[in-house]
Amino acid sequence: MNLDAFIKKQPNFSIPTTYFKVTSKFSTIISFYNYFKEIFPDLETPVTLNVFIFNSGGLQVAHKQFRLVTGESTQISLRELCAEMEGMVCCVAVPEFNLEDFARDKIVLRTKVSTGFYVTWFDDSNHVDIMHEWNTVSAGVQPFQTSFLNYSFLGGVIRPGVILMNTTHTSNREGFAEPLMQLYTMKNGKQLVLQSKSIDPIPPMGTRVIDIYSLFGEARHFLEQYGTLGLSVSSANLPLPLTIESHESGDFHIHHG
Repeated sequence: MNLDAFIKKQPNFSIPTTYFKVTSKFSTIISFYNYFKEIFPDLETPVTLNVFIFNSGGLQVAHKQFRLVTGESTQISLRELCAEMEGMVCCVAVPEFNLEDFARDKIVLRTKVSTGFYVTWFDDSNHVDIMHEWNTVSAGVQPFQTSFLNYSFLGGVIRPGVILMNTTHTSNREGFAEPLMQLYTMKNGKQLVLQSKSIDPIPPMGTRVIDIYSLFGEARHFLEQYGTLGLSVSSANLPLPLTIESHESGDFHIHHG
């Protein structure tokens, strides 16, 4: 099933996403717990977990379903679902029971029912990081917005980066993201832009990993000079990015801004 068909079939579910990467030396695992047991402890609450995988160009390359009985948990290695690539993974758990009937007189359902999960990234040198799900898929064009991130020099041992994910699911040209990134510092309480770069358009459901030192040739010099720098990312169809920091030892950290 493609994601478009799923959205039409299940319009009352939001679809959270996160970044994934699979190479010969790097892996991604999705962890999910059938949490409905905690909400309805006296009832049977089986679910079907849907996992959608999109490559960095926004093309869906896989869809897999996993059935979980009441209270069951699972860990899913994306290496088993796709070839070596990076991009966006979406996870949404659909109850096999009547959620509205179960919720009546117990809880108030949101307009969109969401799914919580965790993602673990790790490499073959035992460097590991973990985070919860991130931005949800938007069925329509998302408004223009600017996100602000901060980076510190920290002795120069950290290489800063950012992960841009266009979570717009549409076939319209208006669904592309066209990011403008600006590196800046603060002077006398005002923003002083040091360098600006336009990023090649990111298609709907596409992902782009940006190395700050490679994009901005003077970034390391500016970090050393000012200690801390701000980064603004402006575009339509581009929610708050993830940051990625790589240590010279090989360790890494991926996190929301």
